[in-house]
Amino acid sequence: MLMLHCATEKTLNKINGFLGIQNLKGQTMEIRKKLAKLVVSVFATAAILGATGAIAAENDDWFYTNEDQAQIFDVNSVIVQGELYLWNRVADLFDILECGIGVGWNIGFDAQITEYAQLAAIKKYGKGVEFPHFIPPFWMIHYFQHKRIFRVHDGQYSARAFGKLRQQNVTEEERHQVTFTSDPWDMRLELALLAHLYADVKLDETADFITGFFGYDLKHDDYSIEDSMERRRPADQLGRGVCNILFGALEIPFNILRVTEEEGDFPGISKGVFLGVWRFAIREVVGAVELISFPFGWDPIILPEYTWQKTSGIIWQINRPSFQRYF
Repeated sequence: MLMLHCATEKTLNKINGFLGIQNLKGQTMEIRKKLAKLVVSVFATAAILGATGAIAAENDDWFYTNEDQAQIFDVNSVIVQGELYLWNRVADLFDILECGIGVGWNIGFDAQITEYAQLAAIKKYGKGVEFPHFIPPFWMIHYFQHKRIFRVHDGQYSARAFGKLRQQNVTEEERHQVTFTSDPWDMRLELALLAHLYADVKLDETADFITGFFGYDLKHDDYSIEDSMERRRPADQLGRGVCNILFGALEIPFNILRVTEEEGDFPGISKGVFLGVWRFAIREVVGAVELISFPFGWDPIILPEYTWQKTSGIIWQINRPSFQRYF
């Protein structure tokens, strides 16, 4: 400790000499002494951080306690988390509304603003189908979430309701088999006159949509990075796509040189040229596909991944696109 103090004093004296502090008196001298101490502290802190960074670079496990924490700072994970955030907000939005249509001997109405405010007088006998909303292309969101898109019912149903009181010809457990579904916190309306129309706004899903923007999953239905079947790498796919488009033409001279070295001059200027042109065309097409679809972060379609890459024992090949395993 004494040695460190002496070394610090020597350093301060040198800095003071450089700054000309020995020629000054009073308050100015005190200010410059504090400035000199600050300079020493900054350089000492930088030295400690530099040594720490060197140790961390040699041993990654020193910094990350486990693989999940390491992925937090990985650029691919950051992109995927951003994509999942947007996906979950869109999915929550399209969970708010449910609709349905039916046909049969139907008459009456059934209205509800939560289970505490109901008004109904309805009688029906027929079939109906319930679906997420009236925008069919977005039904695929339910498909990707492994939710049922259509719910079919068939049978006889009659009900009267006022306020919280409700009388019906079936139990609550049997209700979804003969009519449209309803939850206690729904706002819904059914109109029946032979044809039967149904619209349902789910208030709990509305609250889930709003709280989701602030990072709280009220319904516990958001996808997280742990739910993925495999780790996705959109940044890697973006890099591959750009490189294949920009440098795919290098396949032509590379294959000419490789075939010439392995088989001779004539194969090089014939087989090498055609093989290079073929691989160049494949890389351009695959590069465009990977560039457009990079948010999905799929596995490489072409191996080696890049035209010029340090590889050993990897044969040039075209793999089956990994998205076929998901969908």
